[in-house]
Amino acid sequence: MASWTLTVRLLSLPTRRTLVAAHDVHPEPSRLLSVVELENPNGDRGWGECSALNRVGYAPESAGSSFDVLSTAPELSAPEGGQELINRFPMAMAALEMAELDLRLKQRDVSLADYLGVPRSLVPAGAVLPLADLDQSMRQATLMADLGFRRMKLKIVPSIRSGVLPKDLVRAVRSCAPTTEIHVDANGSFDAASFAEVAELAAEGVAVIEQPFSPSQVGLAADLVATGVTVAADESATDLAAIQELVRMGACSAVVVKPARLGGLYGAFELLAWCEENGVAASAGGMLESGLGRHALAVVAANQACTLIGDISPSRQWLLRDPWPDIEMEDGFVRVPSSPGVAPEPDFELLMEFTTRSVRRSLKSS
Repeated sequence: MASWTLTVRLLSLPTRRTLVAAHDVHPEPSRLLSVVELENPNGDRGWGECSALNRVGYAPESAGSSFDVLSTAPELSAPEGGQELINRFPMAMAALEMAELDLRLKQRDVSLADYLGVPRSLVPAGAVLPLADLDQSMRQATLMADLGFRRMKLKIVPSIRSGVLPKDLVRAVRSCAPTTEIHVDANGSFDAASFAEVAELAAEGVAVIEQPFSPSQVGLAADLVATGVTVAADESATDLAAIQELVRMGACSAVVVKPARLGGLYGAFELLAWCEENGVAASAGGMLESGLGRHALAVVAANQACTLIGDISPSRQWLLRDPWPDIEMEDGFVRVPSSPGVAPEPDFELLMEFTTRSVRRSLKSS
């Protein structure tokens, strides 16, 4: 059994702006992020990112809890412990999968895009607008339109929480970006009492309504799908079996594919293959990744099953400084990365500057 070295780092990256959403109305001014560095006995290295957010809420994992799992879980050294960890901590394990992929692809001088066989070299860029009042939203929309984004996804909540009807927000943004495709994302904040507010958005030309209700409110989701609008499962899309059941029940017509939530890129591509075979629309969903994670996400978006514009934007939209090179956007499209591995190497000085905790441990590999 050869010994590999795993270095787990918890980063605190300064943000340019925060993402206020239904699940996090007071986001912290920095992005906590767990990243791993995997080194084999020959000195080859690979990097992986765990995209869990700062706090538990959107998902059961956080950046800090994922750091603890990756730093201390004895099962990482036992082959039979791998699947149990994937089931319990998919986001943490997605970082390990990414690091191993990065290492092996760089050894072979092969890009992630070539390895996964994606057909596109460019993908349309999608911006996300946080919860805000109408004036702030209009300013943000104007800026995103000027930058060339092909899609804007508006975070929304019922008017009883925000004081703004979702349809009025959509109209305001549309006035600033009349040719931009508009999606909305409720993060499960609507219920039976506010059903009418979200149902009327189809008449406003909203292309996709993402996670309008909590995952338990399957009946309400099915009622909304029945109106003909595209309803995308996000928080409900925990694995392939969950999506298959939602589709069977008529509770979604699209899925937001987030590799971290699915245990990694292999899980994401398995779900995308099923979506393509079964005529279910899909988009690539972001989680405020660094440049490392954004490189991987752009490749996911280049899969032919991603028929909806996803959260594909440079990390600099959110991060003020980032150890990893960013993905490139031009004329409203992001270029699918073609360098060997998942992403280029990080800037080590920046990496060390933003590291708040670090653990180095040995892993056994057959």
